Amino acid sequence: MNSTTLFLAQLMGPLMVLLSLSFLIKEKWYIDLFKKLHNDGLFLFLDSILETIAGLAIVLSHNLWNTPTEIIISLMGWALILEGVSIMLLSKTVLRDLMKNFNNPSWIKISGIIALVAGGYLSWSGYGM
Repeated sequence: MNSTTLFLAQLMGPLMVLLSLSFLIKEKWYIDLFKKLHNDGLFLFLDSILETIAGLAIVLSHNLWNTPTEIIISLMGWALILEGVSIMLLSKTVLRDLMKNFNNPSWIKISGIIALVAGGYLSWSGYGM
């Protein structure tokens, strides 16, 4: 595993595990938080910039597609870019409709489980557990 893949797996894996556990434990809190934040134009603007920067940083340093660890990290980079750019370019109405679809208990659980599996794998891969 190259040093960038190792670094990103060690960085992203534990954070994803912690966030996913938080999503699963505090589901209602996140639903309430997302409802408030998605109506805040300044938050959406800053979120779009930060997600795009984070995604570009990952993709520019690590656009590798050979191993499962590389694929997960690269997919996450591209997903961040896609989400950030979408927030920047889509109309407020379209964004509101999309956010309504994703701001429900089943989506919080699904995303929490996916993040737990991916984060667990990255942690295992990065720390050689």
